[in-house]
Amino acid sequence: MPMRLDIHGVGLVTDRYGSVHEVAGSAGGEPGDLLRCATVLEESAVASHDVLAQLAIRAIHQAHSMARLEEISGEEIGLLFQTSWGMIDSTVAYLESMLAENGKYASPRHFSRSVYSSAASLAAIHFGIHGPCETLTFEREILSGPLRQAGRMLAARRCERVIVVWAEQASEVAGDLAVRAARQLHRREYEPYVRGGVGYGAIAAVVGLEGGIGSVEIGELAMLDFAAIGEGEGKPFAMEAAMGLVRRVLGGT
Repeated sequence: MPMRLDIHGVGLVTDRYGSVHEVAGSAGGEPGDLLRCATVLEESAVASHDVLAQLAIRAIHQAHSMARLEEISGEEIGLLFQTSWGMIDSTVAYLESMLAENGKYASPRHFSRSVYSSAASLAAIHFGIHGPCETLTFEREILSGPLRQAGRMLAARRCERVIVVWAEQASEVAGDLAVRAARQLHRREYEPYVRGGVGYGAIAAVVGLEGGIGSVEIGELAMLDFAAIGEGEGKPFAMEAAMGLVRRVLGGT
């Protein structure tokens, strides 16, 4: 499996930034031609979806346009979706519907969206992706794990490009679970939830084996997995770890 991947495009929507343009602007740099190609999808275009799917699709849209994936067949594009909590709002809504009237009015709509892979499926449908589509929940290798899997898919020629997404949504339920885990299970990596609250966001990166705007050594990225959390900063969210990757790429645009 190749250990080095080329990055063809990135996109993001987080609680701090609305797009890759804002990240580049915060660094005081001038956007290059490729960054100018990254178009921003309006929130209204995905308003019918759950929050996590909205965030993911808006982030993918930026990376998709920057990488010019419209020039590649959907059969040649794969999607890897890394999330720790999944579509929490639909899960909670379904459980609430189950409790109402002894389950008489359990919601099939919320049930289908509570499935962990539902956000990835909605994104694949939105962009016409017909290649491999997987939802991942790496506990510690949040950044390097999905990229290793992308490397395997590309090396096996299952697709020409892979869109890797790291996404989480803000939720009181997620915050409560993290607090309980930190206190009852003595899980140090969840402690930042208790101190810093719950953030949200989605980050997308289009990767391939050659011809990108920058490259990354997967082995080197392991140090970014929970690195900030070890110092008591950041939050144990997939998208927080992925932010380091975005900054690397934007530094070269």
